[in-house]
Amino acid sequence: MNITKKISYKKINSFYNSRKKFKSENHYTQLDYLRANKTSKKSEKFINDLKNVRKKKILFASHALADAPHAAGTFIFRDYYEHFIQTLKFVNKNDSKNLWIFKQHNNSRILNENKIFEDNIKKYKKKNIIICPENISISHLIKNIDYVVTGRGTIGMEAASEGKKVVICGSAPYADCGIVFNAKTKKKYFDFLLNINNLKFDKEEIKKL
Repeated sequence: MNITKKISYKKINSFYNSRKKFKSENHYTQLDYLRANKTSKKSEKFINDLKNVRKKKILFASHALADAPHAAGTFIFRDYYEHFIQTLKFVNKNDSKNLWIFKQHNNSRILNENKIFEDNIKKYKKKNIIICPENISISHLIKNIDYVVTGRGTIGMEAASEGKKVVICGSAPYADCGIVFNAKTKKKYFDFLLNINNLKFDKEEIKKL
């Protein structure tokens, strides 16, 4: 943060736009980003339909359920499966106003996780809980939703960079940079979700940070 204070916002923004096009020198998440931005006619229709939804749209971006949740530091849930299930149950019980889009991780094709993910969501018949189709461009999706809820994934930083309100609940490289709402307890996490529309948020300041 001290280093970036010496660099103009114009230069940072230029680098950011170059990085999204893979024209920057550091391509640390290049393969993941490419996989996450594959698209299809079905996914394009989904994005176009989202544009017509008047409700606030919340994207729940799941981790691969079998990933190790505590290797990268603190995580308030036992594992990523518990995070997914408890969030799903909470939304079913407490939120009928917002549209919740549950998106499985790209690596969920492994170990049949897609079926586990979809079977659990289908248990709930609420119209405001939907499954995100596969092979959807994550950058297009972020542009057409209002909020992102995730554990600690890089999507949290990507969404914040586009000026979206983000809630996370685990250690992440960007967790304490002032760009996301980082829940340190389950109680705080569900408080954030219950009041997500009212959380104080300066869109332009978040984008700049």
